Amino acid sequence: MSRKGKQETTLSGLLKNMRYAVSVSAFNSAGNGPFSLPVYQTTREGAPELPPSGVECRGVSSSSLRIAWQPITAQGASLLGYSVYYSTEDGPWQNISSSHTELYLQALLKYTNYTVKVAGFSNYGLGPFSYPIVCTTLQDVPGPPSAIKVLVSSPTSLLVSWKRPEEANGDITHYTVYVKPVSSTGSPQNYRVESTQETSLRHLTFPVSGLSTGRQYEVFVRAHTAVGEGTPSNRVHIDLTSKGYNLTWKEANGSWQDAWSSKGTSLQGTQEYTLQGLKCGTKYSLRMTAANSVGSSQPTYMDATTLGGVPISPTSTEWFWSNATHIYIQLSGWDDNGCEITRFDVEYKEYGSKTWKKAENRLPSIDQAWSHYVPSSILAQPNSFVLAELTPAQWYHVRVTAENAAGVSTSVYSYATTTVQGVIILSTKTYYFLSSHHHLTEYRNSLTAECKSERSNMTVNTPQSVPTDMSNRVYSTPVHLTAENKHELYEISPYAQFAIGFRTFGHVDNQEVPSRVHLPGNSKSRYDSETSFQMRSESEESDCVSRTTTLKSVPRKACRVPHHR
Repeated sequence: MSRKGKQETTLSGLLKNMRYAVSVSAFNSAGNGPFSLPVYQTTREGAPELPPSGVECRGVSSSSLRIAWQPITAQGASLLGYSVYYSTEDGPWQNISSSHTELYLQALLKYTNYTVKVAGFSNYGLGPFSYPIVCTTLQDVPGPPSAIKVLVSSPTSLLVSWKRPEEANGDITHYTVYVKPVSSTGSPQNYRVESTQETSLRHLTFPVSGLSTGRQYEVFVRAHTAVGEGTPSNRVHIDLTSKGYNLTWKEANGSWQDAWSSKGTSLQGTQEYTLQGLKCGTKYSLRMTAANSVGSSQPTYMDATTLGGVPISPTSTEWFWSNATHIYIQLSGWDDNGCEITRFDVEYKEYGSKTWKKAENRLPSIDQAWSHYVPSSILAQPNSFVLAELTPAQWYHVRVTAENAAGVSTSVYSYATTTVQGVIILSTKTYYFLSSHHHLTEYRNSLTAECKSERSNMTVNTPQSVPTDMSNRVYSTPVHLTAENKHELYEISPYAQFAIGFRTFGHVDNQEVPSRVHLPGNSKSRYDSETSFQMRSESEESDCVSRTTTLKSVPRKACRVPHHR
């Protein structure tokens, strides 16, 4: 641009801290004129452009590392120093600066991996980092084993259990169990226990035998690494009595856990013991032995189950409602069955689709407008679940999984979105609700069907049999369900029938499907999923199906289906 008869321009894209020569010439239509004498100028310095090279790291002790690297030569005098960044696998980055090409990191965790990277810096900022490397502090002696327990297993033996140290400080090679009489001044007996017995989150156990009845013993355990023996665990004193009880327990398919020993106390009137801290709705096996001066008895076994069970799914869709693009599920319709529900999963797919989609709860606060009571068992969970971005006027399969300590309950429902105008659509076919929960709770209050077969005709034995024309109904022998398809929804037609293990359910051709209101508080229309497997209202009639081709119908309350597990 022109200023006071002079012209100027800016040269960009130049290198930092570099000396340049600049000459200018004028040109016109005849060509270029001569260049001016060159003017020399150096660009300003910036942050380092290259990282340090040759970064090395090695453990010096169990709590220190030595870091070394090659200097950045291209930066020249503008380089002020280096920053070393380091962190554990899950920890935050920490940094320390040095003007040299070597430093020591101190006060680190023992036998721990650290990631290290180095960068140079100047007055203009920090340069690029070197490639991160990983190095480990050295091993040290371990901390004390934790949770040591000692039980009397017989008049002359003890059972010692413990957990690995919270601070292993290295690879545990083995443990040493020390046992000695409290009154003795000699060295304790010691027993080596290899660490190969160790499993995650489990106690290690070791039996000590050949002891003297009636004496008090002191027991403790030490862990070992390649560096040496660690600090001892808590010391436990126990009386080796000639009489006592021992109780151990385990979960189904689990390992035995020590629960109680009389430890020489008076047994008069002792007839019970309470196990605490167990899982809800879980089966346990118990084993108990008695001991006296002669020896231990054979164990007595028993099985017991804590109260509670897997979640109970609702057997109808009265806890569902929808609009054109959303289906809302009220989760308070799921009964925790005595064990707190810890997880809900919802999947869905359109009719005809083979792929289930995992749903995300898009509107978790929608339940604020609902008046249903929410039990305390699911207060930690969202009170409602919303399927969003659905197709208007479309039927969907919805699979809901509820989990608690007792197990998992999975149920499949059919539900539809409304039209854009809010009109409820009707299904042109009849579909089922299926549940993976083997305890079908709807049958607790159901009746039992008693049917007598006479060649091609059948009459239901009830107090009041109501003859009905069944000429349009088609039945066939049961088709047994396999494990692979018990969670799917099946369509009934005159050419395909379905068995649920205890009875065949038929299909009525051209049966009109009643209308349904989605809002749970306004109607009792529902899927009666475990009795008739047809969508109907409470006042409709159901049928008892025989193996023949003709059937007389009776009112729903008089036709009963046996409950087989």
